[in-house]
Amino acid sequence: MSRIPTWLVAGLTLVIGFALARSTGVRALGGLVLLAGVGWCLVREARATPWWRLGVVVVAGAVCFVASHVLADRVGAWPSVLLCSAALAAVAALLVGWRRRPVQASGRPGWGRRTTEWLLTYVGPAQIGDPGRPVRAATADERAREAELRSTLVREVGPDGTPYLVERPD
Repeated sequence: MSRIPTWLVAGLTLVIGFALARSTGVRALGGLVLLAGVGWCLVREARATPWWRLGVVVVAGAVCFVASHVLADRVGAWPSVLLCSAALAAVAALLVGWRRRPVQASGRPGWGRRTTEWLLTYVGPAQIGDPGRPVRAATADERAREAELRSTLVREVGPDGTPYLVERPD
C-alpha cells in the first residue's frame, strides 16, 4: 500500500465516491468514501508533509467537490467529476506527492541542487570571487589583521537582537 501515491488516492476518492453514490442512490455513501479518502491521505502524509500543505490539499478537495457539482450542469456528471478529480490529483501531486530523492550513487548532487547553485551565483547573497573555485588560504597580513581585530573588539548583541562590535574593555 505504501507504493500507491497519495495524489492518486486523492484523485480517485472523488471518482469512487461519485460512482458509489450514483450506483446505490445513497449520496451519504459517496460522502463516506470522500471522508475515508481524506482521512487516509492525512494519516499517510501527516509526518512527511507540513500541515499547511495538507490544509491546502483538503481545501482544494472541497473546492473540487463543489466545482464538480457546478460543472455537472454544463458538461455532464462524469466529465465534471473526472475533470475535478484530475485537478485535485494535480494539486496533491504538487504539494505532497513529490519526495526528495536521495543523493545519487555517484555522490554527485542531482539536477535540482545543481540548478539552485547555478541560480545562487546570480540571485544569491553578495560575495567576492567565484564560488566554484576553491577557497584560497589567508595571507599573513589577513591573519594578522584578524588577530588584531579579535584582540581589540568584541561582538555584542543588543536587546533587539542586532549584533554589533564594541571595543574590548581593558
